[in-house]
Amino acid sequence: MEALRKCLHCNLEANSEEDLAMFVSNPRGKYGRENICNECSNTRSAEYKKNNSEKVRESSRKWARENRDKNRSTHYKHRYGIVLDDYNRMFEEQDGYCGICGTHQARFKKRLAVDHCHETGDVRGLLCDDCNKGLGNFKDNVDYLSKALQYLRAVDSEVHKAKQEITKEKEAIKGMM
Repeated sequence: MEALRKCLHCNLEANSEEDLAMFVSNPRGKYGRENICNECSNTRSAEYKKNNSEKVRESSRKWARENRDKNRSTHYKHRYGIVLDDYNRMFEEQDGYCGICGTHQARFKKRLAVDHCHETGDVRGLLCDDCNKGLGNFKDNVDYLSKALQYLRAVDSEVHKAKQEITKEKEAIKGMM
């Protein structure tokens, strides 16, 4: 019986439909496959990349420059389960402002970050880098954030009282002169 496919490099043969999965996919090829097995293809690809690293790097950079939106959309899809259109919709809903501090995107060098729950993966909105990192530093824990707020209010109150005392002392000293 003649093989369905035979690798041109290592002579591996595909003798059944199941064996075809070991060969590089090509919808226009016979049986939808190339005449090169996946292992040989990967080896040859790795050798090419090693021997032509600068050319491959520049080609990759060029593609990234020419496909920024596609690149961002793919990143959002893999990382957050949304696409660029979803990001843009959220951006419009927030009028371009950070969901916490209310600062507009135009004030930042970076885009607003996609805020998401680290436990469920649910996307919550868009935040500036500082606010997003702040939530991350508090591990998205409402109790920690509440305690931090209580702490700041208490400290601010004490600082305010201390400043008032200093002002009174300065006024008293001025009155003595």
